Amino acid sequence: MNHPLEIDEQFTVNQYITFKLGDVTYGLPVHSVQEIIRMPQIIQVPLSPSYVEGIANLRGTVLHIVSGRKIFHLPEQEANAQTRVIVLVEGNQTLGYIVDRIVGVETIAADEIAGYEATAERWIAGVYRHQGGQALTLLLDPRRLLAHANSFGHERQTSRSGKTEDSHNGKTQEKVVREQEIRQFVRFQVGREEYGIDIADVQEILRLPEEIDQVPGAPEYVLGLGVLRQQVLPVINLARLLGLRLSAMDNRSRVIYINQVWHGKSVAVGLAVDSVSEVLRIARDDVRDLPEVLKSRRTQAIVGVCQPENRGRLMYLLDAQTLIPWEALEGMLTEQGEKADADRNPDSEGSASGEAGSEEGLYLIFRLATEEFALPVSKVREILRLPELTSIPQVPDYVAGVANIRGKLVTVFDLRQKLGLPVRDGKTRGRLIIAEDHAGLLGLIVDSIREARKIKVSEIEPVGSEASEAVDTSYLRGIVKLEGNRMVLLLNLEGQGGTV
Repeated sequence: MNHPLEIDEQFTVNQYITFKLGDVTYGLPVHSVQEIIRMPQIIQVPLSPSYVEGIANLRGTVLHIVSGRKIFHLPEQEANAQTRVIVLVEGNQTLGYIVDRIVGVETIAADEIAGYEATAERWIAGVYRHQGGQALTLLLDPRRLLAHANSFGHERQTSRSGKTEDSHNGKTQEKVVREQEIRQFVRFQVGREEYGIDIADVQEILRLPEEIDQVPGAPEYVLGLGVLRQQVLPVINLARLLGLRLSAMDNRSRVIYINQVWHGKSVAVGLAVDSVSEVLRIARDDVRDLPEVLKSRRTQAIVGVCQPENRGRLMYLLDAQTLIPWEALEGMLTEQGEKADADRNPDSEGSASGEAGSEEGLYLIFRLATEEFALPVSKVREILRLPELTSIPQVPDYVAGVANIRGKLVTVFDLRQKLGLPVRDGKTRGRLIIAEDHAGLLGLIVDSIREARKIKVSEIEPVGSEASEAVDTSYLRGIVKLEGNRMVLLLNLEGQGGTV
């Protein structure tokens, strides 16, 4: 927990907060220091300069944090119990400045400050000699420090299509996520950070292909060409693209299949990420702009920052069109055809709605005990960690209770019990799918989320002897056979003429 150092308002401009960076003592005028805090949880900002440590949530405010050591080209050092962040404020700008330790508060008369001529260290305003001239304190100019950090955000925005736009007025820096009141985002992890991409841009979420063919001369962030759904497309390592630390791909890794219209044709790429956790509905007012000092050509794909469910952890929202370097991939892209355009339009014939009569639909596949089930993505509003439930007296055992989901009471069903499957043990916490049928919203407790994938109507077979004998087949609309002898049961939420 952060414990701010209270700054006495009686201090005047000749009083300085002194601190250490390496073996050197520095000072900052007290009037520019809002508070001094312990190291908060910092979220790395992709593609930012080396001296930018990231951003932190400071009591509801997004704080931009830089490293004093890196600004002065000192060796990196792990944060310890003495490490502090000095929160500087100048007008409406704030900056978190990481120092090794706080020394104290010192009063320095103006005539005791000598000038500093080294132009390389332009943020040093003067030198204070004390202890008979044997010791030095370098006094920093907070305005110059802020200007140095802000210079990162004053680049003109150059889109990957080659068009130049101003960082304040350019369309690429407008908050795209505010064009609608509520949108759904696929939430995923890369390294230690969490990101979201609009579900409208996501075709499918798949496991990493077993074989990816490397492309000679391709950018380092391109893993190679992979076959996804009988289509060859480039697979990008998102960690490399964002300039983050690489983590080993494992069985939790996923490929997010992104489809976009580029130069008048529909093209697709796969984004390899560490894991995919859920689908979230994010309200317009819950999204904040990236701090102005971090906006640049390199970070233009980050269109917002949010704090899902107020859990303290921040999540970056990415714009797929801007994120992917289409020009660099041009030689590897293949046109996906009219079908891909229809997939992106939920009102068109052959869309991903999953309704009867569509050529194919996008389905969310999840696990219950040893079985796999699926629901049309069009029926799924969001996927959450299981919240606290309030029990309802005198209801069937399969009604787990009600949950408060963003101010709405939603009845939650335990699908295991409803479908006659073995009762979940206490070790399996499960996930909550918020679905929608003709009666409104309902919650479905499942064991885990497997993937999202397209299923053609022609692939759906009537429920027969292949279905598990333990499952009430009146709640199934069909069965799909997948690779590896997998069988997925398609749920019908209105089974037996009523809602689950």
